Amino acid sequence: MDSRFDWIKTPGTSRLMGVLNEIGEARFVGGCVRDSLLGVPPGHAGRTDIDIATTTEPGVVMKALEKARIRVIPTGIEHGTVTAIIDRVPYEITTLRSDVTTDGRRAIVAFTTDWRADALRRDFTINALYLSVDGTVYDDVGGQTDLAAGVVRFIGVAEDRLREDFLRILRFLRFTARFSDQLDETGWAACVACRDGLDRLSKERIWSEISKLFATARAPMVLQAAIADGVLSHVVEQKGHVDHFRRVHAAVDGRVSPGLGVAALWQGLPRRALQAAFKPSNELLDQVASIEMAAGELARSMPVRHVLYRHGRDVTRDAALVQSARTGQPTDAQVAREIEKWPIPALPLSGKDFVAAGLAPGPLVGQAVSQFERDWIAADFPSEPDTISRLMNSVIRRLA
Repeated sequence: MDSRFDWIKTPGTSRLMGVLNEIGEARFVGGCVRDSLLGVPPGHAGRTDIDIATTTEPGVVMKALEKARIRVIPTGIEHGTVTAIIDRVPYEITTLRSDVTTDGRRAIVAFTTDWRADALRRDFTINALYLSVDGTVYDDVGGQTDLAAGVVRFIGVAEDRLREDFLRILRFLRFTARFSDQLDETGWAACVACRDGLDRLSKERIWSEISKLFATARAPMVLQAAIADGVLSHVVEQKGHVDHFRRVHAAVDGRVSPGLGVAALWQGLPRRALQAAFKPSNELLDQVASIEMAAGELARSMPVRHVLYRHGRDVTRDAALVQSARTGQPTDAQVAREIEKWPIPALPLSGKDFVAAGLAPGPLVGQAVSQFERDWIAADFPSEPDTISRLMNSVIRRLA
């Protein structure tokens, strides 16, 4: 067997496939096969999940796994999908399917035992690769050839695949940015022709794709095409600054977090507009707002240590990167790298210190801490005991 598929032999994987092949035929499918062919095995943290296709219907699969005392969850049983968990590794198991009807957002499927029919309903050739437990790769659509050539190509007629699920427009961008140096002309022309379909998708599904796209190797390339051809305007009305994004992407070697990606691409995007476009988590909304605020403070020449104290290391670093991209000043990018090494100042006093110094417990103590913090920041975060004592006594005198 090809050594790239050694992960098949792990005890949990072997045990699961043994159960599935006793009740039907099961093969690995999709990303785990594709990435293994590129030398990246699945199943580890941050890597592709292990997906399995089977000829057996989901109810039977669940009963067999429960009998084998393998934990199983009906994660999408109406579409034929259950998830087995062994040694904390999830395995998504889906019964072979063919589409009955589609409306661009969701499909009604029928179970089948026809492997080719299952392959033909998938999106791209590189995602329609199957692998048996003996290491045989099954490829009905030329996926191996396209993978070797760095081509992301729709299966069959591109517009047909898109009208089955318009999210494939964004998936086409993401997979191209990961695996190819250029957009397949036929596929991209179909995406542009079907771009209005993005208006019909849920905001959450759109965000799932966009947030992953930011960190792909060639994200600037595909985002530039998406902006130029009016595709991205169906996601966010505000025009994206791809040049800003490109600079940030290069500065962090492509490791662009979702919050940094939004701030870099859509300068000053209002919170309500971001929420309307993607319905992201409050955590993401807060992160973008903090990056924008910190970038503005840096633009107004607030000392970096002050921004670091106010917003923390990650936000300040991202803000420096965004500000560097917007101004074209490499000094800001250098600051972003130095921020990783700088200590974050810690407030040296608390309310207990003021009570110990004779201030009566109560609301006045809170006022004292707040005033001391303002004075301490204005003095550029001194750490010398004499200076701290002087600032403290000054606050107490003013409040007495």
